Amino acid sequence: MITEKQLTDGGIATMKDSALLAIILSSEGGNYCSIERASGILKACQNSLNTLYCLSIEEMLQIDTITYTDAIRLKSAMELAQPRRVTEVLEKPKISSSDDVYGLFQHLSDCQYEEFWIVVLNKANRVIDRQKISEGGISGTVVDIRRIFHHTLKILGTGLILVHNHPSGNLNPSDADKSITKNIKEAGLLMEIAVLDHIIIGNTGYYSFADNGMI
Repeated sequence: MITEKQLTDGGIATMKDSALLAIILSSEGGNYCSIERASGILKACQNSLNTLYCLSIEEMLQIDTITYTDAIRLKSAMELAQPRRVTEVLEKPKISSSDDVYGLFQHLSDCQYEEFWIVVLNKANRVIDRQKISEGGISGTVVDIRRIFHHTLKILGTGLILVHNHPSGNLNPSDADKSITKNIKEAGLLMEIAVLDHIIIGNTGYYSFADNGMI
């Protein structure tokens, strides 16, 4: 149980991940989550919050001590934290290289399933938003080009960077990766939205289409 003294003495920012999880999982009715239970949940995820973040609700329920209510709370808290970290805390960071993009999406290296994201930029190459377009299986995901440009146009973006992960760890772009990149770039030309790069993230690093002259 987290006491009021612990919160006032050190502050939430100084707490360990297990203590923060315990706070999220505690109910308003006084049914507190113990740090021991929170530590057990982290241990089941290799002590990685990124791994926990990448789990679906169904996968969270496979951990013995997590209830359905717990899983909903965790997914809600983590989904809320991700866009706030980029758009509010970093205050529209400027993208100057593929390393900058990798820094925003390094957490995807721990994901067990493929996710496809876009980074929307303004004319100064600053991040306006990032959006997950799709989530699939181990070997691929379906990408809806219309959804990509609907979101980009809605927030008046002028540039796009595509990002997805390869759970296999293989950083080489597949034929499907090359094809979808070509199609999105061609669609962007019609709407004067520049597709600047496509980053593939694996567990050992990343591959940049731009750095390798592929876009």
